[in-house]
This record gives sequence, structure tokens and C-alpha cells, in this order.
Amino acid sequence: MATSMNDTERMLESNRNFKENIINIAKEFIYLINDFASNCPDVSLDRQQTESTTRQFENITEELIKQHTVNQQPALTICGPNSSGKTAFVQHFLQIGEIFPSDVGPVTVRIVKLTYSTAKNAYAHIYSSLEDRLTKKQPLKTVKLQEYFQDEESPEWENIAEILKEEFIRPENQNEMEFSNWAKAFIEIGLPSPILQLGIDVYDTPGFLSNNRDEILNKNLHELIKSIQPTLVFLYVNPAISETDKNCFLSIKQALGTLENISIFFLNTKADVISIFNNAGVNTRGKVPLTKFEEVDFSRFFFFNKLNF
Repeated sequence: MATSMNDTERMLESNRNFKENIINIAKEFIYLINDFASNCPDVSLDRQQTESTTRQFENITEELIKQHTVNQQPALTICGPNSSGKTAFVQHFLQIGEIFPSDVGPVTVRIVKLTYSTAKNAYAHIYSSLEDRLTKKQPLKTVKLQEYFQDEESPEWENIAEILKEEFIRPENQNEMEFSNWAKAFIEIGLPSPILQLGIDVYDTPGFLSNNRDEILNKNLHELIKSIQPTLVFLYVNPAISETDKNCFLSIKQALGTLENISIFFLNTKADVISIFNNAGVNTRGKVPLTKFEEVDFSRFFFFNKLNF
């Protein structure tokens, strides 16, 4: 396991260096274009004769470079239907405790970024918006969490959950404007995690309930994807894709709007044994003997199911 993690860390570092080099080359290219244009103002390109490769270079702009320098680290954005296991997956994947509230209905209404921090510097920052975080404005509120990691072998996850609870749970009796302002807030939590330590940021996002979703949540997701350029991880509950899951995925596509080239990975979070047997040709109407379980390759089924979503 340690070797695998080391290999992953080296790969991520190599990718970061490659990305940084490409960005520097693109910046130098823009400088040369501007310098040439200022020194030779009478020279113009014949647009009809411009080759396709040249047109691609012309698409390199300072705005495009800025978009890719906002976040140098690889990022995963977790999304999917309500109650699809997003929060449980994030906590298990990052090997952290249960810091998000449970049994209170749809939890994550604000976007939450989880990033690496040492135990001595663990924190939670609450910004008024994602834009404030990206422009490096001061957070509205900071919660220091280092006191809950005095015993690093047994962190006080329950106390962290309690102190952050009010930032996650949707307030009651808010009108549309009040909720919109509350939901725009962006939460960043820095925690010790072996996965985050690799240099990966994870974003937990509000769940979709078919097309029934506040517009501000769609807008927040769109701005996040546009700014961070992450890989989306779409979670769904059962191998037998439900109509709700399909509608939720279409709603996500709609929320993304014109954004292109966004990678999406589909992850099944719960095994529906009956569906697996039916797809494997096993008759489930009668008693299913133990030997039938041994005949079904569950992992292979999940793999192809994800490919064929």
C-alpha cells in the first residue's frame, strides 16, 4: 500500500510540473505575440490562409491561462442524487471521521472543499462565496480545529462535527433571497488525510433530486467547475440505473451548461444483489443457494456497469 501511495504521489508531482511548464510556455507565447504586434503594427494575418494549428495558438489567452492556474492541484468534485452516499464516500475515501451531520435530510447545501493540512494547523474557513476564495479575500469566519487533533491516533471527529454543524445544515424559514445568500457561502476545511496529502483536493456538492433543485445550487456548481476544472465523480446507488439517477445526471449536464471537456467518472455506491443476480441470469424467485454467489463475478459486473452508464 505504501509503495502504491508513493507511486501515486510521484505521478501527481510529475503532472503538476508538466502543467506548470505548459503554463509558463503559454505565458511566454502570449508575451511574444504582444511584443511582435507592438513592434510590427502594420503586419496583419490573412485569416483565410491561417492554418488550423495557428488558429489553435490564437485561442491561448491570458483568461484561459488564469483559469488553469487557479488550482494547480488535481481536484475531484463529488456529485449525484440526494442520499446516494456522497458524504459517506468522501469520509471513507479521505480516511477521516464523520464530520458531516447525518440523519438530517439532504446535508450539503453549500459547496465544501476538503484540502490537506497538518494536524497542528487544521482549520475551517467560511467564505461568503467561491469567488471570494478564488480572489484570496479574507474568510467571513475561521474555526481552528487543531485542538481536536492532540491525539493524532484518535482525533475528536465528533467534536469537529458538532462545531461545524451549523455551517452545513440548511436553516429553516428562510425566504428565497435569504437562502440564496446563505447557500452561496463556500466552506474550506483543512484536515490531515493521507489522500489529501498526495496533493488532491476534494469538493463535496449538494445533491440533485431529479429536476427539483434551487437554481442557486446549479449556479454554484457551474462556477466551481468553470473555475477549478476538476474531474466529476457521479455517485449512484444501485447497478440498476433508476429514472431518478438518469434525471439527476441530465440535471448536472444542464447545470454545467456550455462547459466542455469535463471528465466524469461514474461510481456505484451500493450493491443491489437482486439486480446483480438478474443480470447474471440467476433466477431469484426461489431460494438462491450459496454456490450461486460464488459463481457471480461482482467486481466485473460493477466495472462494465460503470462503463455502460
